[in-house]
Amino acid sequence: MKKLTLGFMAMALVIGISGIAMANGLGAGITGSPHDFSAELWNTRTGELCRVCHVPHDHNRTLAIQTGIETNGLLWNHKLSDVSYTLYASPTLNGAIAQPTGTAKMCLGCHDGTVALGAMDSKAVAPSTTTVIQDVDAGYQTPSAAMGVSLQGTHPISVTYDPTLDAGLKATTETIGTSGTIASLLDGGKVQCSTCHDVHDSVGEAVANTHLLRQSNTATASGLCLACHIK
Repeated sequence: MKKLTLGFMAMALVIGISGIAMANGLGAGITGSPHDFSAELWNTRTGELCRVCHVPHDHNRTLAIQTGIETNGLLWNHKLSDVSYTLYASPTLNGAIAQPTGTAKMCLGCHDGTVALGAMDSKAVAPSTTTVIQDVDAGYQTPSAAMGVSLQGTHPISVTYDPTLDAGLKATTETIGTSGTIASLLDGGKVQCSTCHDVHDSVGEAVANTHLLRQSNTATASGLCLACHIK
């Protein structure tokens, strides 16, 4: 079940029109969270919480949209970005890294600023809105506009987590906050956006007053970083 839950947590990490006021979560569930888009003008499914990212029945509409997603069973409903990114690189990076896959690709479908937020359902090819994330809050465009399509300035995503290759990584049996083990929060053995962020702002998983983090970086100094890294 954790794998399926992780998949659904991979909704695109977009912050709503309410901007800074909605920047942090409450750890109280999706309603009223930064990912509550039910009242947004760009949401062509006004009043619905889930349909921005998920559709209850595929009806052959999302098959093309899902191209590039390695995880099945998500009923993903939002168009994906088709750009090629400049990848993170470091002399200390030992895990294999490639173009974004799986849940990270879903997040970037809204967050990289190249796809309209309302590109869902039949609107996936020709959305009725051209609103993109930088129109809402440029601070939540990842990569930032200045970086273009470079992922070099963000924590590596779609990178293999393998403590046998990197002695600085904790065992996958270690936990991240109250969300579960590192292993259960990986996607195909890879670190993705949803490894660190609980996009549903779930009770008991997301830390209130953070950017939907699974573990606070301030309650315990760099707590989220040290959940995986031995320093």
